[in-house]
Amino acid sequence: MAGVRRALLIATSTYADAGFGRLRAPGADATGLQRVLADPAIGGYQVEILRDPEYQDAVLAIADLYAEAGPDDLVLLYVSGHGVKDDDGRLYLAVTNSRLDRLSATAIPAVFVHDRMAGSRSRAVVVWLDCCFSGAFPRGYLVRAADRHADVKEQLLRGGGAANAFADDESRGYAVMTASTALQHSAEPDGGTLAPSLFTRQLIEGLRTGDADRDRDGSVGVGELYQYVFEQLRGGPGRQQPALYSRIADELCIAHNPNRPAPAEVPEPEPAARRSRWPIWVGLLAVVVIGIAAAIAVPQLWDRFAAPAQQSVVLQHTSDVGDVSISPDGALVATASGRTGGADQGGQVQLWDARSGRRVAEFTEPDLVQAVQFSPDGSLLATGNWEDVVRLYDVAGRRQVGVLTGHGAHITGVAFSSDGRLLASTGADGQVRVWDVQEQREIAAIAPGQRCSSPAFGADAGLLVASCETGVRVWDVASRAPIAVVGGAEVIAFDRAGSLVLTDELGGVRIWDDGGRDHRPLLPSGSVPGAGDVALDPSDDRTLAASTGEGEVRIWDVRQQRVVSTLTGHTGAIGVIEFSADGRLLATASTDRTVRLWPVVAP
Repeated sequence: MAGVRRALLIATSTYADAGFGRLRAPGADATGLQRVLADPAIGGYQVEILRDPEYQDAVLAIADLYAEAGPDDLVLLYVSGHGVKDDDGRLYLAVTNSRLDRLSATAIPAVFVHDRMAGSRSRAVVVWLDCCFSGAFPRGYLVRAADRHADVKEQLLRGGGAANAFADDESRGYAVMTASTALQHSAEPDGGTLAPSLFTRQLIEGLRTGDADRDRDGSVGVGELYQYVFEQLRGGPGRQQPALYSRIADELCIAHNPNRPAPAEVPEPEPAARRSRWPIWVGLLAVVVIGIAAAIAVPQLWDRFAAPAQQSVVLQHTSDVGDVSISPDGALVATASGRTGGADQGGQVQLWDARSGRRVAEFTEPDLVQAVQFSPDGSLLATGNWEDVVRLYDVAGRRQVGVLTGHGAHITGVAFSSDGRLLASTGADGQVRVWDVQEQREIAAIAPGQRCSSPAFGADAGLLVASCETGVRVWDVASRAPIAVVGGAEVIAFDRAGSLVLTDELGGVRIWDDGGRDHRPLLPSGSVPGAGDVALDPSDDRTLAASTGEGEVRIWDVRQQRVVSTLTGHTGAIGVIEFSADGRLLATASTDRTVRLWPVVAP
């Protein structure tokens, strides 16, 4: 890019209103970022810092940043501090003289930033927000307080529904990265040390060391930086998960790798007398033989996913989708979300015809729905929401048939046993509960003492597993006794043989069986780094789908340990992937508020 690189860093630590807690990290955030961004060997930005600014100074600096940018300038806005919503769901960025009772007059509205972006001539806009959204975070970290369900994408990129939404202008490129998703808090280290927040620390380290340069080409792109930060945070305290909303035609270079590898030396050609005397046709024959052997040995998984982007059915939603489930016969798809994406949005579970994408039913709930699953026979649907309850619905009758209470915080996951007799639920209260479905009563309560999600039963319901803050935990259902903890791992599924398939902290996929005595790799380390979700085709245990930080899904043949296809079409991060029971349908849910249904051709 021939233009100027401009960066405005706004860091607010102290607040006049006692309702905003003091933050220690923003000052260190800004200082660390300024060093790497201004360094000619890394960023080469013209950097302006505002520390503890008052409202008028902050909005004027933001207005100047965008108004003074030329078409070829790269404009970067970074904000560290408190974020908060008003009663109407409008998101604000607090500054030192902001008042909780006068947000519209004293705090920076997200739509104000949107309008300045929309009015700028710059064709490349980057925003990093180290503010808060919602959820729970572990002890030892200070939460940057805000009400839940803050919708950054809607307000910052679409102006809260403005007719001239910045996101709709396809001549403009943008990349907005936030410290957490709409269901999490941002956090900073607790204690007396002045250090950058978790999110900003990884931004700084990835740029300073050049480790964010994933392909080692000497430049750090938008997607590369996000992937680096995602991976670093996911394995850390609370498994904080950043979000990326991006539309960049090419991989925009955010910074240069200061430790870029030296260009490889091109060897001198060998003298004619030393060159191999093997005839060229021998090499060609070897290539042909190898190609034929590979074609014979590898069933054509590629063909199962041929031309997927043109075939996917798109299910449009008005709020981010928290979970997806496909009925056992593959005819219906259930999606869990909010209703409007605004304040007091409530929740909804929608049923869709898998073939046509037509909505056939809707169940409304008082609060955001984050988990949904069909029973093994398809007759029931279980949901978990922010009202802290599990609900049961009769699918055919389109009616609620039960409410399971007992959790003390919102539900993070639900799962039926293979016979449909039991239901497991995980919650942000650090509880895992097991329910008798027919009698609608709790039969077991397990207290791992930490937030868990993604529950799953073993084939005979003898084992129960869940992804928790310290890794995958395994329990014996009958005795409720813990069997094992697989550190740094997350649950994918049980395979057809009853073995647990999980991702490890190094981005590999492993088989865990026999109480941990059988613990072997399925895909090597680095195969699925930072994946928002990973799913295994239950029909063959051979096809694995994993999302990337760029809104793509990679399809793996795990036997051959290679990617056979890449699904594209989403414009946001993908957090949910689900195969149908027969492997003929793949569903993906993204922060772009869509669910895509990808038909899979039978092998």
